[in-house]
Amino acid sequence: MCSKFRSGILSSTMVVILLVSGCHNPTGSATQRIDQAASYYRLGRFAESNQLVTSVLQDGGPQGQQAEAHYLRALCQVRLENSPAAEFDLRRALNLTRDELLEGKVYAQLGHLALTREDFSAAADYYADAVKKLPNQPPKDEIYLRWGEALQKQGRWREARNILPKVWYEFPGGPYAQAARDKHDWPYEYFSIQCGTFGQLTNAQQLVEQLRPNRFNPALRQQRTGSNVRHVVYVGNYSNYLDATADLVRVRAVVADAFIVP
Repeated sequence: MCSKFRSGILSSTMVVILLVSGCHNPTGSATQRIDQAASYYRLGRFAESNQLVTSVLQDGGPQGQQAEAHYLRALCQVRLENSPAAEFDLRRALNLTRDELLEGKVYAQLGHLALTREDFSAAADYYADAVKKLPNQPPKDEIYLRWGEALQKQGRWREARNILPKVWYEFPGGPYAQAARDKHDWPYEYFSIQCGTFGQLTNAQQLVEQLRPNRFNPALRQQRTGSNVRHVVYVGNYSNYLDATADLVRVRAVVADAFIVP
């Protein structure tokens, strides 16, 4: 018999993945077809997975099973770059399921979609709902990180500072702990564009002079880690994340690998 699927989060694309045991009968029962579709998904065969799980939905069945099928099809739609269809399936799954774990996974995925389309308020709300439903194990650490990120991008700095420490307190040594600390320890309540980090002050000063003729107002700051001193060049103090994003295009014309912090 095929096992039920479990979830994690694939951080590179922020897609919830399915881990399943192998089942190889795509014309069998709905449970077998869902497991086979999940296997296709894990192998990167997203169109085949989508087609197979759609056949389960077309056949109908118990609400819980249909909810799982909608959830899996939503993951396929994300991979196939069809976010509106993914959101439709996630909402259908949410309406059909009575399973708290699946609800948490759906809320997390809705949060990821909202964050991607830069609807930061909706993303924060979805992540807040997700952490109430999910067990205290990964991928909850990443969800806390993304929740904090969504709060910062709304300018809700104090709320973000309350959420981000949960990543390293509840998941010490986890893969998101340092990223959470970096966002939490940013000492300002605005965004900047980081243009370069240098061990030599003269190199940092050269970049500052390179940026000035382009109507930027670069700032040079020191960062100390123990006895190590780094010289960091920033541009701008943006209270609004989207303003920083707009300016990033201009900055990258001069410094191709510039990025927004925190």
